[in-house]
Amino acid sequence: MPLNIEHVSDTTFCTYLQVRDSGLLRTKIIRGSPYIYIADNGGMPRTFNFNILERNAPYINGPDEV
Repeated sequence: MPLNIEHVSDTTFCTYLQVRDSGLLRTKIIRGSPYIYIADNGGMPRTFNFNILERNAPYINGPDEV
């Protein structure tokens, strides 16, 4: 199901992301590597934390308006 900001009532929420026509994004640890990888198979499902800073913010027409 697509994530729509209007359906989220809290300002902070946690969700999983899914690759189109595939599974959830997962955390993959490869033995001997100092890095943690994000993959669409193997490992534990990766959660993503979102924090909504502002709702109904005015539209920015150009980068110089910031």
